[in-house]
Amino acid sequence: IQIKSYHSSNKESDITTSYNNYLIHKKGNKSAIIFAENMDNIVYFDTITSIVRSVYEANYKLKETVFVVGNIDKFNNIKFGLYSNVRNLISELIYDEIKQTILPSHNQNSTFQTKIGSKFGFIQADGTVHSLPKYDEVKEIYSSKNNYEKMLQTKMGNQYGLIFSNGNSN
Repeated sequence: IQIKSYHSSNKESDITTSYNNYLIHKKGNKSAIIFAENMDNIVYFDTITSIVRSVYEANYKLKETVFVVGNIDKFNNIKFGLYSNVRNLISELIYDEIKQTILPSHNQNSTFQTKIGSKFGFIQADGTVHSLPKYDEVKEIYSSKNNYEKMLQTKMGNQYGLIFSNGNSN
């Protein structure tokens, strides 16, 4: 199968939406990502919120796509994780929230802020966990000294730290 354009159809409460290399199929309260290159591996989730990473080879052929997905747990709370067409589930579905940070992507690998309860942490789109949720606060800030470099200010108790756009922390 080769999917080249956006398409949406509705047949008796089943909705199928297709993009460049995948379909999102909604059936009842579940959604599945169906990848054109692997139609045998269909996994349903309660929600598929966004694409967080698309990695391309030198010839612009799509190599990997990563999504934020979620399922409802036994307490009726939605828990999010990362899912890839290459590596399947690459982070556990344990986070209350996953959102993109202002930090720039390095080698097509963006950094995302995670949240469990009231604590914040960081994970990269490749599944690397930089910090389990332990911070009380995270703020996006800019340094006017370094050409408005993007940084994240973290707070844990009464201690503050910085995470720089190059991934280093202080």
